[in-house]
Amino acid sequence: MKAEWNCGGVVAYLAGGRVENCVNRMNITPRSESIYLYYVGGVVGYMTNYTDNSAVIIGCRNEGSIDGGTTGENVGGVVGGASNSPGISNCANTGNISGKASIGGIAATASIPITACYNTGKITGASSKIGGIVGYSSSKVTNCYNTGAVAGAGKAGYKGVPEGVGGSAGQLYNSSNGAVAACLNSGTVTSEIYGGALVGSKNAVAAAVSGSYALAGSCTATIGSYAADDDEASFYFC
Repeated sequence: MKAEWNCGGVVAYLAGGRVENCVNRMNITPRSESIYLYYVGGVVGYMTNYTDNSAVIIGCRNEGSIDGGTTGENVGGVVGGASNSPGISNCANTGNISGKASIGGIAATASIPITACYNTGKITGASSKIGGIVGYSSSKVTNCYNTGAVAGAGKAGYKGVPEGVGGSAGQLYNSSNGAVAACLNSGTVTSEIYGGALVGSKNAVAAAVSGSYALAGSCTATIGSYAADDDEASFYFC
């Protein structure tokens, strides 16, 4: 599939209702080298519903690779962007996902809960907000696991706020309910700065990670920036 803006393997723009038990096996690439990809997902490009928060994705899977090119942002294995929704649950990505910034195995950018999802694909971004489950999140990521390699660069963003690369979340906006709970990462995480085996960066030094674990050696730290004493993020050995 050749993509541009708001492109999904099943639904381009979900403004309400359920997308359930769907599978995408198509590979997605830019329509041309000069095209700027934005909000592209293996299942849904963008989802939101401002009136009744009814848009949900349940039990869906992406198996195709998604290449966002050198400029693509908000590129996700299942969904590119998501807001005003009860959430995404029981979804999976096995395809390799790449782009410039805000790249995620399940969701690229999300202000909604992500629950019981997993990623096994390789997640690669040239810049920041790159995550095994979600690139950028201002909501809860719960009971998710990642085994895919995650690679990016990380950077200091607006007003110097860290933007990282993480096994579960690249950037966690924890001053606005962003949190990671009961998550697991065994994929390697590489970044020039702000790399974390679980969370690449938070925007405030407040506890936002609970009951979560990462394989020892997957990264040098579990949280790349603004780790708090009360964060429950640990390495495990096998």
